[in-house]
Amino acid sequence: MIKNLTKASYCNSLVILACLTACYRIIDPPKDWRQILALKSLKEIISAQEYYRRMALGENGQLEYWRRDIAGLHFVPYNGDAIRLISISIGLADKSPTLIPPSMSKDAKPQGGYWFEALPFEGEAKRKGSIFAVQATPDVSSPKGSITFIADQGHIYKKDMQSIPVKMFPVDPIQDGWTLVR
Repeated sequence: MIKNLTKASYCNSLVILACLTACYRIIDPPKDWRQILALKSLKEIISAQEYYRRMALGENGQLEYWRRDIAGLHFVPYNGDAIRLISISIGLADKSPTLIPPSMSKDAKPQGGYWFEALPFEGEAKRKGSIFAVQATPDVSSPKGSITFIADQGHIYKKDMQSIPVKMFPVDPIQDGWTLVR
């Protein structure tokens, strides 16, 4: 059938298909947009962590990740200003911040229905700068979804935790029932 289409009718068909697709997306957006935004935010955090480590931006100039919280990837002082490695909206969505300026703490809120939090590793007595972990937990008031995400230096996992936060990054996430996302 496509062989019988003229170039003009083929182009018109593509335009119609594009319009229908656009209308479908406006009328019925993806049901998991919060999860898509959480994954995008986790990728931003991972990239910021890699940059922080690669550029040795820590206090002692070592090749270390920022482990205190997530907000610090935006608010930690650097050259007389905030470092701003992640967006302010992700920094303000830190569930356990240590570096949000008091004047901004009232602005803390979930990013797209998710809170972010730095995690210790299971069995880790003291947080080491050679590794990092983070979780994205749905806000309990979020109307849809209970998928929690955890991430380390290069992997993102998901699991339905019924909006219950993770206390530690597991030694073997797959064995603990997490599904590898990336």
